[in-house]
Amino acid sequence: MKYYLSLALSLAVISWQSAFAGTVTAAAEVSSGLSYKADAALANSNPTISGDPVLKAAVQNGDDMRSGNVVLIGSFNITDAQIQANAGNISFLTDPANFAQFGAVHIGDNYPTSPGWFSNTVTHSTAGFANKQIYMFVIAATNNSSVASAISTAFQIGIFYKAKAVTNDWSFPDDTTVRTSAFIDLSDLTVNNDGVLLDPLAHIVVGGFGPDKSNNVTTANDFTLASVPEPSSCVFLGLGAAGMLFRRRRAA
Repeated sequence: MKYYLSLALSLAVISWQSAFAGTVTAAAEVSSGLSYKADAALANSNPTISGDPVLKAAVQNGDDMRSGNVVLIGSFNITDAQIQANAGNISFLTDPANFAQFGAVHIGDNYPTSPGWFSNTVTHSTAGFANKQIYMFVIAATNNSSVASAISTAFQIGIFYKAKAVTNDWSFPDDTTVRTSAFIDLSDLTVNNDGVLLDPLAHIVVGGFGPDKSNNVTTANDFTLASVPEPSSCVFLGLGAAGMLFRRRRAA
């Protein structure tokens, strides 16, 4: 009887641990926000962007991001160098084998009239995430009806984090009651969190940091995205590379 009671208690503890949920509050507010990369060629070449005058102007000028764009909160299982080498391959970067998604928030969350800003909390089981590095994976897309739609229509991305060894809040909560929540803001990546100077320990894996061509009234700088090739461009590049390889083989 004692054995079965002990087993039941053990299973209950395991079940509780596996179901334990932590929270991450993620934000870009008040000081540094998020902006599109100024890319006039992209603004004119992508029909979905060029057909939307407001979005076209924002991309052309590098203005603050419009509401609705997705910000993924999660952890990468690949190195920064591997992320950068595949910055144009969104499917690779979002593959669950390479990126574990804890949750998603959106530009405009709790700031509906302030482009480029957001603040929201996501809750998830800490199993598989506890104490791992938190990344903000920002996706600018033409269809933000779902995460999958955003991924398939992404035209710019940004990936940012501050090393958890420097700021513990940039690590996911663990599976105990000691630390059940984390609070991260893009301004953490700047000196004194004021959005003016980039902290030397900040990691801008994909994207940039520079003057705010803002729709908001602020003296701070913004974190900017990086343009990614359109799917058709990637196909043509792949066909071109294959053709060159074929010609070389024939010449040999």
